[in-house]
Parts: sequence; C-alpha cells; structure tokens
Amino acid sequence: MLQHSRRAGVLPRRDAQPGQRCTGPVIALTLALCMLLARSAVGAEPVVPPGQDALMAAMFGAGIVLPGPCAFVDGVANGPVIRATYQCPTGPVVFGLTHVSAASDGAIQTARFAITLAAGSPPGELVDALVWLVGSRESAFQWVANDDGADRGAEQPES
Repeated sequence: MLQHSRRAGVLPRRDAQPGQRCTGPVIALTLALCMLLARSAVGAEPVVPPGQDALMAAMFGAGIVLPGPCAFVDGVANGPVIRATYQCPTGPVVFGLTHVSAASDGAIQTARFAITLAAGSPPGELVDALVWLVGSRESAFQWVANDDGADRGAEQPES
C-alpha cells in the first residue's frame, strides 16, 4: 500500500525500505517535460505575417532620398527573413533583417531586429539611416511564431 511521505512531492516506493524515497520517476518526468518545452521553443521561430507592407516600406525609407544618395527599390519578406534592396551610386545594396533572437555574428541590432549586409557596399550613412528608420518604427511591427499559421509566402512592401 502507498502511504504519503512526510516530504511533499516524493512518495515511497512499494518495495522501499523505511526512509527510502522514489525520486527517479519524478526526475524522469521533469526531464521529459523540459525536453518537450525545449522542442516547442525551437520550432517557434519568429516569422513575418502578411499585412505589414506599408510599415516595412516606411521602415526601409521608401519614397525618401537616403544618404549616399541611395533609394529603396525592393523589399521581400519570406518567413523569418526580410530582404531590403537599395540602389546606390556604387550599385545595388541588399540588407537582411531577422528577429533579434536570430542575430548572427556581426549583425547590427535594434530592440526587435538584427540587420546584416547581404550584398553590396553601402555608404556608412545608409547603414546608420536604416538602423534609425527601423528602430523608430519597429514597435508597430509584429512577428509571429511559425507554428501560429503564418504565411511563409513572399510579400513585397510598397516602394
């Protein structure tokens, strides 16, 4: 017969000698729950949901003359990555933006974004302007976990 232990949360084994406690199943259950939670967190990478085209265009400086002088010419959101393309005197410049939790080494970080140079040679002032534009509008931007049914199809911000 099982009797409750005086120590909360630990029951004696049926074949236990007086003073022995059965902690193995409690530890195994705790580890199993931790592994399940870890798998859930790994599968929930932040992605860009539909409907934020105008906000992304504003974040990237659409319609304004940027330092360089450079101009925003294209933007594509696909799952966890946003690509912003600029035309500069030195040629096309492409930045990749991800959620800050996915920042790679060397990424410039704002509160909610990690910004990396994907291609080209931007003037330094363009990088500063992009960081400021993104940082000044990012509070309105929404990321969703990919297991929340976010569309992974490409979207293009208005240019």
